[in-house]
Parts: sequence; structure tokens; C-alpha cells
Amino acid sequence: MLFGFFPALRASRTDLSETLKDSSRGSSGGAGLRGRRFLVATQVSLALALSFGFYGLIRKVAPIAPLVGLTVETLILTIPALAYLIFLDRMGVGAFLRADALTSLLLMGAALVTGLPLLLFTKGTKRLHLTTIGFLQYIAPSGTFLLAVFVYHEPLRPAQLSTFILIWSALVLYSWDSVMHSRKMV
Repeated sequence: MLFGFFPALRASRTDLSETLKDSSRGSSGGAGLRGRRFLVATQVSLALALSFGFYGLIRKVAPIAPLVGLTVETLILTIPALAYLIFLDRMGVGAFLRADALTSLLLMGAALVTGLPLLLFTKGTKRLHLTTIGFLQYIAPSGTFLLAVFVYHEPLRPAQLSTFILIWSALVLYSWDSVMHSRKMV
């Protein structure tokens, strides 16, 4: 995870938005900088994939009840989260307790929105095969992709469409092979 995290710290949000603007315009300037930003994005993507994969594996094999495990995870992350909130507050950019009461309440309520799916995910990992969980991890990004294209009418370049088709073709092929293998075992 760290190999994707530290380079990402150096890349600011402004740099990322400029990279996206440049790539959508087909700008030829700053090719080295775009390449470095692409490398950072690739590292972050791999770090996220590996961290979610290992998280699912650990949660599946750990002999801990889902609620207890989630409580321990939350306690471990409380200190860095509080440090980050204090840092944002000192910088004057934090929203918690700085905005109106509704925003602060919504931020506190976000704990349920993130905690409940994690609890359900942990319960699910105990009951499903790890390969099934891996397959299900493709649903959320695919839904986001379809939402962006069909609801928000974001431009769809041929490279994006072909990537989407190739990923789901691989998943269909993998699923077909798994079904055929399970039928042979029965």
C-alpha cells in the first residue's frame, strides 16, 4: 500500500485535474509529467487492489466475529483519523464543526454509511468463496462507469469502452471456467 500512497501524497489534486484536462484535450506538452502522473495513478490503483484483496483474505481467515473485528479496526484507525481532522482544522479547511449543524450531523452520520457496509462485507466473506468476493468487487466500479456514461453523459473514449469490454469478457470467461470446473467435480 505504501508504494502507491507516498507518490500520491506528492501529486496534488490540482495536478490531477490538470492532467485529466490535458489528456482530454490531447495536449502534447508535458509528456514526461503526464507519464509520471500516469505512473502515480497506476501505483495507487495497484495499491487499492492489493489492499482490498488482502483485507478480504484476512477478514475471511481471521477467527474473529465480524463486529469485534470491525470494532478493533475502527479503534486502530481512530488515532490517525483524529490527527488528520486536527490537522485539517488547524489549516482552516476542515468542515467538521466549522460548517452549519446539518453538515456536521451528516459527517457524523457518515460513520453508519461506511461502517454498516463494512460489517456486512465481513459477514459475507465468512460465507462466500474468496473468488466470488473478488468477482463481486467489479460491480461497484462498473456501476459507477455506467452511471457516468449514461446518467451524467461523460464522454466515452474508445480506449475506455474497450477496457470495460475486455475486463468483463475476462470475468465472463473466468466465470464460465469456474462453472465448468465445478460441474466436473460433481
